[in-house]
Amino acid sequence: MTPLIWALRLAGHDVLACCPPNLEHVLHNVGADTVPLATEFDPMALAGSLLPTGLLPVEVWGVADDERWRSTAPMLVERGLKTTAESLDLARTWRPDLVISDPLEIAGRIVAGHLGVPYVRHRWGIDPVTHVIDSLIDELLAEHVADLPQPVATTDVCPPSLQVPGIPTGLPLRYVPYNGAGPVPDWAMRRTAPRRLCVTMGTALPEFRGAQLLLQRILRAAAELADLEVVLAAKKIDSALLEEFGDLIVGAGQAPLTSLLGTCDAVVHHGGSGGTITTTRFGLPHVVTPQWGDQYACAQRIRGLGIGVALDTAALQRNQGAITDAVRTVIEDEAPRLAAKQLAEEAAAQPSPAEVVDQLVELAR
Repeated sequence: MTPLIWALRLAGHDVLACCPPNLEHVLHNVGADTVPLATEFDPMALAGSLLPTGLLPVEVWGVADDERWRSTAPMLVERGLKTTAESLDLARTWRPDLVISDPLEIAGRIVAGHLGVPYVRHRWGIDPVTHVIDSLIDELLAEHVADLPQPVATTDVCPPSLQVPGIPTGLPLRYVPYNGAGPVPDWAMRRTAPRRLCVTMGTALPEFRGAQLLLQRILRAAAELADLEVVLAAKKIDSALLEEFGDLIVGAGQAPLTSLLGTCDAVVHHGGSGGTITTTRFGLPHVVTPQWGDQYACAQRIRGLGIGVALDTAALQRNQGAITDAVRTVIEDEAPRLAAKQLAEEAAAQPSPAEVVDQLVELAR
């Protein structure tokens, strides 16, 4: 949502972000005014507490299917109802003309209905969820809320070709990559080998011991290829890996992907929406190692479009040969590279956040 927040502010509109207290610093970093609501909410920490040491989520819980998504609906409704009262008190004072929230956030939709203002749903990327749980959430909320509003629009940062087939079309919104801001290290900008591979596992996954074992397999695969260097965009990396692959790794640590990918030939990532669509905007092929949630849908669409390789089972992520073949494919084969560049052109042609703000203003009026 960050580029949309920027576009709204630059067009002269007031923006107020309501969020759990543990997310306030993220929104402050992008220049948004915030109000903390309810208690802290950290689903990654919860997942980590339930995960046996040394295992990855894919090894324990398997693929997220429609039934798994439906099972989350009661939890989403319960959490949304917990924040509705204070959200509504705030909104009655602040008087928004428009409410925007993501597909799994319930309180904003209820508040919009109470105030009689338009509600806009903002997809975070590939969306295997909304069409599965919408009717169930409506049923659960009917006991608590009368005249629940439907979204007047659904902003969609995912290029149409990459989106889940068959779901309702959204309001196209160009994805402007934002992966945080910070110092850009020297290794991010300076390529020292003919080919470069970026490996990233997001902000939460590297904390799990199993992720470090998977990372070791990925580095072993990269070591099989000549004239290749690796950059690791990860907050946490085992020192033993840096020692074992010292000649292969030219840079490691937390860095914005936007400062890295312009020098890379391919990306290995876990299928998070940010990493997936940022890689797409740079026109690079993917190797995807999904672990939970919508990451499996990202992997399926990447495979389906031929823009990369999906290692979307525990068996594949344990298989050194499969990982090596996947890395070799995205580094050496022309077909996924050409397909990725074509998708990047489609993504770049989407309306800019500034253009979409004009459409949102009309909806608010």
